[in-house]
Amino acid sequence: MTDIKHDQWTEEVAALLAPAMAADPLATIETVRQRVEQGAQSLFVVREEGEIVGAFTLTLEEVELGRELVVPVAGSKSARPLSRDVVPFIAARAEELGAAFVRVHVPSAIWARALSRYGWKAGEMVMRKEVGHGRA
Repeated sequence: MTDIKHDQWTEEVAALLAPAMAADPLATIETVRQRVEQGAQSLFVVREEGEIVGAFTLTLEEVELGRELVVPVAGSKSARPLSRDVVPFIAARAEELGAAFVRVHVPSAIWARALSRYGWKAGEMVMRKEVGHGRA
């Protein structure tokens, strides 16, 4: 049975989410940890038979025309896709919070295909190229 609960930051969660941050040249897993500990993002942990098999963070953004629930980072070590349990959980959470939309930052086409099976559509494609060394 899959159990999804709001949880605290641990090194196990950090190791699970770190690969998802590899594509972001301006933020690290430490950035995510700080945002969770400051309350800017909520951490949810997915367990199967008591073992952590996945995790994701959520943040609610207020924009001019409404609210949007955002999934900035997610990770999984499960042998089976967790989308069957996680996607409906996130959609229900969005409804609870009065969000009009949910936005997920997907690290691969695999996630995009999984979400499309639930009626999600691509909202944008982000491409990035390093042009200088103006990092902080």
